[in-house]
Amino acid sequence: MEKSAKGPTEDVQGIFEDVIVQNLSTPKGISEGELLELITKDLEQQFSDQFEDLLEEGRIEYLPTKGRLVKQ
Repeated sequence: MEKSAKGPTEDVQGIFEDVIVQNLSTPKGISEGELLELITKDLEQQFSDQFEDLLEEGRIEYLPTKGRLVKQ
């Protein structure tokens, strides 16, 4: 039987697991809050980059304006 590919949710869970293990298993260590802040900033940047790429490719018709997305 062929193993099925991971879905997006499983990929994200794997990324979170890796980040948690890498950051909470160090001698210095960081708090859960600090780790959450790192993850949140990274996700915001990835979303922003992906949004801009899709906009440039013409695959979406929305623009960010004053903290909201508006249809072009």
